[in-house]
Amino acid sequence: FCFRFRVGSLGAGRRVPGAAGLFVMLLLCAARPAPASRRSAPAKMLRNIDRCEALIFTTSSAVDQPTSRLRRGVSRLLAEASDDGALVALLEPPGSPEHEPLPGAVTWPTNAAEPTVAELTSLRESMHIAAPAGFAGAPGAAWGREPVAARCVVLVTSLGATAAALGAGMRAVGVPPEEEGWLDEEIDGVADACLDGGIGEGPLALRLTDLSTPGAYWLNPALPRDLEGRAVDPTTGAVVARAADGEGA
Repeated sequence: FCFRFRVGSLGAGRRVPGAAGLFVMLLLCAARPAPASRRSAPAKMLRNIDRCEALIFTTSSAVDQPTSRLRRGVSRLLAEASDDGALVALLEPPGSPEHEPLPGAVTWPTNAAEPTVAELTSLRESMHIAAPAGFAGAPGAAWGREPVAARCVVLVTSLGATAAALGAGMRAVGVPPEEEGWLDEEIDGVADACLDGGIGEGPLALRLTDLSTPGAYWLNPALPRDLEGRAVDPTTGAVVARAADGEGA
Protein backbone atom coordinates (compact mmCIF):
# COMPACT_ATOMS: atom_id res chain seq x y z
CA PHE A 1 0.00 0.00 0.00
CA CYS A 2 1.02 3.64 -0.31
CA PHE A 3 0.84 6.77 1.87
CA ARG A 4 -0.05 10.08 0.31
CA PHE A 5 1.83 13.18 1.57
CA ARG A 6 1.64 16.83 0.81
CA VAL A 7 5.21 17.79 1.67
CA GLY A 8 7.05 20.34 -0.41
CA SER A 9 10.27 18.31 -0.70
CA LEU A 10 8.37 15.32 -2.07
CA GLY A 11 6.11 17.27 -4.34
CA ALA A 12 2.41 17.81 -3.83
CA GLY A 13 0.44 14.60 -4.12
CA ARG A 14 3.49 12.43 -4.91
CA ARG A 15 2.95 8.72 -4.21
CA VAL A 16 5.59 6.99 -2.11
CA PRO A 17 5.93 3.19 -1.83
CA GLY A 18 4.60 1.75 1.43
CA ALA A 19 7.84 0.91 3.28
CA ALA A 20 9.58 4.10 2.21
CA GLY A 21 6.48 6.10 2.96
CA LEU A 22 6.28 4.68 6.47
CA PHE A 23 9.97 5.50 7.04
CA VAL A 24 9.49 9.09 5.87
CA MET A 25 6.42 9.46 8.04
CA LEU A 26 8.34 8.31 11.09
CA LEU A 27 11.12 10.78 10.33
CA LEU A 28 8.64 13.63 9.96
CA CYS A 29 6.89 12.73 13.20
CA ALA A 30 10.21 12.58 15.05
CA ALA A 31 11.24 15.98 13.69
CA ARG A 32 7.92 17.59 14.50
CA PRO A 33 8.08 19.66 17.71
CA ALA A 34 5.99 18.43 20.57
CA PRO A 35 2.80 20.41 21.03
CA ALA A 36 2.90 22.95 23.83
CA SER A 37 1.22 21.77 26.97
CA ARG A 38 -2.17 23.33 27.52
CA ARG A 39 -2.02 22.74 31.24
CA SER A 40 -2.09 26.08 33.01
CA ALA A 41 0.51 26.91 35.61
CA PRO A 42 -0.55 26.01 39.14
CA ALA A 43 -2.36 28.80 40.91
CA LYS A 44 -0.35 30.54 43.60
CA MET A 45 -1.77 32.28 46.64
CA LEU A 46 -0.27 35.72 47.07
CA ARG A 47 0.12 36.83 50.68
CA ASN A 48 1.32 40.34 51.13
CA ILE A 49 3.82 40.99 53.93
CA ASP A 50 3.14 44.38 55.50
CA ARG A 51 6.34 45.80 56.93
CA CYS A 52 6.41 47.88 60.08
CA GLU A 53 5.87 51.48 58.95
CA ALA A 54 6.30 53.27 62.28
CA LEU A 55 8.16 52.22 65.41
CA ILE A 56 7.07 54.17 68.48
CA PHE A 57 9.01 54.11 71.74
CA THR A 58 7.82 55.11 75.16
CA THR A 59 10.60 56.84 77.08
CA SER A 60 11.07 53.93 79.47
CA SER A 61 11.32 51.43 76.62
CA ALA A 62 14.06 53.44 74.89
CA VAL A 63 16.07 55.03 77.69
CA ASP A 64 17.83 53.43 80.64
CA GLN A 65 16.56 55.64 83.45
CA PRO A 66 19.59 55.43 85.84
CA THR A 67 22.11 56.37 83.13
CA SER A 68 19.87 58.40 80.75
CA ARG A 69 21.47 56.50 77.86
CA LEU A 70 19.73 54.48 75.19
CA ARG A 71 18.95 50.92 76.16
CA ARG A 72 20.74 48.04 74.52
CA GLY A 73 19.30 47.24 71.11
CA VAL A 74 17.72 50.65 70.53
CA SER A 75 20.50 52.02 68.31
CA ARG A 76 20.38 48.91 66.13
CA LEU A 77 16.59 49.16 65.82
CA LEU A 78 16.93 52.80 64.79
CA ALA A 79 19.46 51.83 62.11
CA GLU A 80 17.17 49.07 60.83
CA ALA A 81 14.24 51.49 60.68
CA SER A 82 16.35 53.98 58.72
CA ASP A 83 17.44 51.31 56.24
CA ASP A 84 13.89 50.01 55.79
CA GLY A 85 12.20 53.40 55.51
CA ALA A 86 10.22 52.99 58.74
CA LEU A 87 9.41 56.11 60.76
CA VAL A 88 10.43 56.40 64.41
CA ALA A 89 8.88 58.41 67.23
CA LEU A 90 9.45 58.85 70.96
CA LEU A 91 6.58 59.52 73.37
CA GLU A 92 7.81 61.93 76.00
CA PRO A 93 5.69 62.70 79.08
CA PRO A 94 5.93 66.02 80.93
CA GLY A 95 8.90 66.38 83.26
CA SER A 96 11.05 63.83 81.45
CA PRO A 97 14.74 64.20 82.43
CA GLU A 98 17.38 64.91 79.81
CA HIS A 99 18.57 61.79 78.04
CA GLU A 100 20.54 60.62 75.05
CA PRO A 101 18.58 61.54 71.90
CA LEU A 102 17.14 59.02 69.47
CA PRO A 103 18.64 59.89 66.04
CA GLY A 104 15.96 60.36 63.40
CA ALA A 105 13.07 60.04 65.84
CA VAL A 106 10.18 62.48 66.19
CA THR A 107 9.63 63.52 69.80
CA TRP A 108 5.93 63.60 70.63
CA PRO A 109 4.97 65.14 73.99
CA THR A 110 2.10 63.61 75.94
CA ASN A 111 -0.12 65.39 78.43
CA ALA A 112 0.41 62.86 81.20
CA ALA A 113 2.73 60.04 82.20
CA GLU A 114 0.79 57.60 80.01
CA PRO A 115 -0.18 58.28 76.37
CA THR A 116 -3.82 58.22 75.30
CA VAL A 117 -5.49 56.67 72.27
CA ALA A 118 -6.13 60.13 70.84
CA GLU A 119 -2.46 61.15 71.26
CA LEU A 120 -1.17 58.06 69.45
CA THR A 121 -3.64 58.54 66.60
CA SER A 122 -2.68 62.23 66.32
CA LEU A 123 0.99 61.22 66.21
CA ARG A 124 0.35 58.71 63.43
CA GLU A 125 -1.68 61.20 61.40
CA SER A 126 1.14 63.75 61.66
CA MET A 127 3.69 61.35 60.16
CA HIS A 128 4.31 60.96 56.45
CA ILE A 129 5.77 58.10 54.43
CA ALA A 130 7.21 59.56 51.24
CA ALA A 131 7.45 56.28 49.30
CA PRO A 132 5.15 53.63 50.81
CA ALA A 133 5.34 50.07 49.54
CA GLY A 134 2.37 48.69 47.62
CA PHE A 135 0.94 45.18 47.52
CA ALA A 136 3.53 42.39 47.14
CA GLY A 137 6.36 44.91 46.96
CA ALA A 138 4.87 46.97 44.12
CA PRO A 139 5.25 50.77 44.28
CA GLY A 140 2.71 52.45 46.54
CA ALA A 141 1.08 55.86 46.36
CA ALA A 142 3.39 58.24 44.54
CA TRP A 143 2.32 61.16 46.72
CA GLY A 144 2.96 59.30 49.99
CA ARG A 145 0.62 58.81 52.92
CA GLU A 146 0.47 58.50 56.69
CA PRO A 147 1.39 55.16 58.26
CA VAL A 148 -1.35 52.56 58.50
CA ALA A 149 -2.32 52.06 62.14
CA ALA A 150 -2.08 48.27 61.91
CA ARG A 151 1.52 48.64 60.70
CA CYS A 152 2.59 50.78 63.66
CA VAL A 153 4.27 49.13 66.65
CA VAL A 154 4.54 50.69 70.11
CA LEU A 155 7.16 49.41 72.55
CA VAL A 156 5.45 49.62 75.93
CA THR A 157 6.37 49.02 79.56
CA SER A 158 3.03 49.73 81.29
CA LEU A 159 -0.62 48.78 81.08
CA GLY A 160 -1.68 52.35 80.28
CA ALA A 161 0.60 52.57 77.24
CA THR A 162 -0.53 49.11 76.16
CA ALA A 163 -4.19 50.14 76.30
CA ALA A 164 -3.46 53.29 74.28
CA ALA A 165 -1.61 51.35 71.58
CA LEU A 166 -4.33 48.72 71.25
CA GLY A 167 -7.06 51.35 71.20
CA ALA A 168 -5.31 53.23 68.39
CA GLY A 169 -5.29 50.05 66.30
CA MET A 170 -1.54 49.57 66.68
CA ARG A 171 0.52 46.65 67.90
CA ALA A 172 1.87 46.70 71.46
CA VAL A 173 5.13 44.92 72.31
CA GLY A 174 5.83 44.75 76.01
CA VAL A 175 9.37 45.06 77.41
CA PRO A 176 10.64 45.45 80.99
CA PRO A 177 10.69 49.06 82.24
CA GLU A 178 14.30 48.70 83.38
CA GLU A 179 17.37 47.40 81.59
CA GLU A 180 17.85 44.38 83.84
CA GLY A 181 14.31 44.27 85.18
CA TRP A 182 11.26 42.12 84.68
CA LEU A 183 8.20 42.60 82.54
CA ASP A 184 5.24 44.26 84.26
CA GLU A 185 2.84 41.41 85.10
CA GLU A 186 -0.15 43.59 84.17
CA ILE A 187 0.80 43.59 80.48
CA ASP A 188 1.83 39.94 80.33
CA GLY A 189 -0.70 38.29 78.02
CA VAL A 190 -2.34 41.64 77.23
CA ALA A 191 0.21 43.14 74.84
CA ASP A 192 0.46 41.52 71.42
CA ALA A 193 3.94 40.24 72.30
CA CYS A 194 5.92 40.26 75.54
CA LEU A 195 9.72 40.13 75.60
CA ASP A 196 11.49 39.42 78.84
CA GLY A 197 15.09 38.66 79.83
CA GLY A 198 17.49 37.33 77.24
CA ILE A 199 21.22 37.85 76.75
CA GLY A 200 23.18 40.36 74.71
CA GLU A 201 20.65 43.05 73.83
CA GLY A 202 18.11 41.60 76.25
CA PRO A 203 14.41 41.97 75.36
CA LEU A 204 15.24 44.52 72.66
CA ALA A 205 17.09 41.87 70.66
CA LEU A 206 14.07 41.76 68.34
CA ARG A 207 14.49 42.75 64.69
CA LEU A 208 12.38 45.20 62.73
CA THR A 209 11.45 42.40 60.32
CA ASP A 210 9.94 40.52 63.28
CA LEU A 211 7.31 43.26 63.46
CA SER A 212 5.90 42.63 59.98
CA THR A 213 2.38 41.31 59.39
CA PRO A 214 2.48 38.34 59.21
CA GLY A 215 5.70 38.12 61.19
CA ALA A 216 7.34 36.53 64.19
CA TYR A 217 4.68 37.65 66.69
CA TRP A 218 1.33 37.93 64.85
CA LEU A 219 -0.35 36.88 61.60
CA ASN A 220 -3.23 39.27 60.97
CA PRO A 221 -3.59 43.06 61.05
CA ALA A 222 -4.52 44.69 64.34
CA LEU A 223 -7.95 46.22 64.97
CA PRO A 224 -8.70 49.04 67.45
CA ARG A 225 -9.81 47.40 70.70
CA ASP A 226 -9.80 47.91 74.44
CA LEU A 227 -8.31 45.62 77.08
CA GLU A 228 -11.49 43.49 77.04
CA GLY A 229 -11.27 43.04 73.27
CA ARG A 230 -14.20 45.33 72.44
CA ALA A 231 -14.02 47.44 69.29
CA VAL A 232 -13.24 51.10 69.96
CA ASP A 233 -13.02 54.35 68.07
CA PRO A 234 -9.28 54.84 67.35
CA THR A 235 -9.60 58.60 67.63
CA THR A 236 -11.11 58.62 71.12
CA GLY A 237 -10.85 55.11 72.57
CA ALA A 238 -14.62 55.02 73.19
CA VAL A 239 -16.28 51.63 72.77
CA VAL A 240 -18.09 51.38 69.46
CA ALA A 241 -21.79 50.50 69.66
CA ARG A 242 -22.73 47.20 68.06
CA ALA A 243 -25.96 46.90 66.11
CA ALA A 244 -26.72 43.52 67.67
CA ASP A 245 -27.04 44.68 71.26
CA GLY A 246 -26.59 48.43 71.22
CA GLU A 247 -23.59 48.21 73.52
CA GLY A 248 -21.16 51.12 73.50
CA ALA A 249 -20.68 54.70 74.42
